[in-house]
Amino acid sequence: MSVRSEDPADPQKAPSPESPEELEARLFRMRHSCAHLLAAAVSALWPQAKFGVGPAIKFGFYYDIELETPLGPKELDRIEQKMRELRKKKLPYERQELPIDDAIAEMARRNQTYKVELLKLLKDKGSTAVAAETGDDSVVSEGGGAATVSFYKTGEFVDLCRGPHVANSIEIGAFKLTTVAGAYWRGDERNPQLQRVYGLCFASEDDLKRHIELLEEAKRRDHRRLGVELDLFAFSDLVGPGLPLFTPKGTLVRRLLEDFVQGLQEPHGYTRVAIPHLTKNDLYKVSGHWDKFQDDLFHVRGKGGEEFCMKPMNCPHHTQIFACRQRSYRDLPLRFSEVTSVYRDEVPGALQGLSRVRMITQDDAHVFCLPEQVEDEAMRIYDIIDGFYRPFGMQLAVRLSLWDEKKPDKYLGTKDRWEATQEALRAVLRKRGATWVEEAGEAAFYGPKIDFTAKDALDRSWQLATIQLDFTLPERFNLTYIAPDGQPARPAMLHRAILGSVERFMAVLIEHYAGAFPVWLSPVQAVVVPIADRHNEYAAQVVATLKALAVKNALGGGIRAEVDDSRESMQKKIRNAQLQKIPYMLVVGDREAAEGQVAVRLRSGADLKAMPLAQFIARITHEVETRSDTPA
Repeated sequence: MSVRSEDPADPQKAPSPESPEELEARLFRMRHSCAHLLAAAVSALWPQAKFGVGPAIKFGFYYDIELETPLGPKELDRIEQKMRELRKKKLPYERQELPIDDAIAEMARRNQTYKVELLKLLKDKGSTAVAAETGDDSVVSEGGGAATVSFYKTGEFVDLCRGPHVANSIEIGAFKLTTVAGAYWRGDERNPQLQRVYGLCFASEDDLKRHIELLEEAKRRDHRRLGVELDLFAFSDLVGPGLPLFTPKGTLVRRLLEDFVQGLQEPHGYTRVAIPHLTKNDLYKVSGHWDKFQDDLFHVRGKGGEEFCMKPMNCPHHTQIFACRQRSYRDLPLRFSEVTSVYRDEVPGALQGLSRVRMITQDDAHVFCLPEQVEDEAMRIYDIIDGFYRPFGMQLAVRLSLWDEKKPDKYLGTKDRWEATQEALRAVLRKRGATWVEEAGEAAFYGPKIDFTAKDALDRSWQLATIQLDFTLPERFNLTYIAPDGQPARPAMLHRAILGSVERFMAVLIEHYAGAFPVWLSPVQAVVVPIADRHNEYAAQVVATLKALAVKNALGGGIRAEVDDSRESMQKKIRNAQLQKIPYMLVVGDREAAEGQVAVRLRSGADLKAMPLAQFIARITHEVETRSDTPA
């Protein structure tokens, strides 16, 4: 057995500035090493523990453990204390290599049955199969030879792993164990359920503290809680998990978002279509979706024995609208759009509020165009995306999602076509002057795509908008148009989404704004608070005036206002409006009624004092029409 430690940094050499890529690599080593330190601590406290996989993940790490002792907060504190003790010992991370049969024997001797199972899987199917079945591509890899595997030794603990790691435990940085969850071994519910211990790991205590503060703020902004408190949506056990029910207020927010997208795309020539929610399975067999996703569909049998399913996507249907009549090159581009729901049979444990649902409402559109029109059409979509995200103050990052040429079986189409379509999207990004990253293996199975991620107020990134180029579906459905030479030719197809899933985007927005929507998006924009019953009549006049306004970008035309004429005190009414995160509270009493004024307060508690009603109308109208957000 050969043993070597990771090379430590030269203490005499002055450190050079660290690039983002170098920092990311260093954090990965720390987090990966921290997972091993966790396992070493558990092994020291409970020698009978058996270990599954323990990868580094975003912001930290986890380890799956089989242990009779249920792990709760007290046990986590104990483990963390032991980890700190081990960390101070500056334990080296020593790489070891063994022939695979010897490795199996060694793990069997240690009674690590899950490691034995991984090694046998590696021996039979290779490291790619291990990564695919465990979700951890750092578990094992061939070492010095095809039949050799690598381990890392940390104190008395030895783990099957390919690395990399820090040189010794003191280099790990700042860490904290957070939660325990159940996780089926290899993700299969037929297998034993292990205890998955999660932890955070950062380069410094300050970084860790900042992240914990962000997590606490994220809890306060959790859309699942705020959505109920603000009366936006609900779930029902009788309806089923993953199937949200939107209240009048939540439905209004949805309509405002949909109206915004529609207003941006209609000037670019998008026209609405409508398709059924059921389809014969044959449609997806032709498109290629059936072979990829049939286990994720809701299946329906008709009375005549026909096999149907609830539609999981819309693009194949839109191809049939294109195919319903002969098209000429003069007809193109055709831009079909609709806001419609699709249905996917998600695993119940994966469902999470509006973020992961079984009914997904998409602002979907597909462009059928001449190949030479692809660049212009993609630029139009880019304009729509930029225009949509600007009012939300979300910074967009761009990724070009490519196929993985090492795994061609995952995709449809030839290598030449993939390279051509990928280069076509690169040309769009160059023309746009964009900065982007490229990610192999992230393409749709039918074509490459430009994906947009938006950063929210907590600096979290969400993949939302997309532009996808597809020559595969037009070929599979034999779509043609008559070219100028009178011969049939194949159109290109662009798939595009602006906000993606309406449900998921609403979850992002609720948390981005902590429920305090900008004025144009707030279900109630102003509440009028009469000081006494004798002021109710003037309060009603104010509301009627606001509702009757002709305001651009306002559904229904006017300002969404209401009177709180309850028997509560003025202070309680204001507090109730603040809890509902209504942007404006307009207090009216004797002086306001006599002088045609309103005393304006913001949901933040700021008092703007009394002003003429006309002045307030000018203020709120400007905020709605420009989709700005002045109130705190």
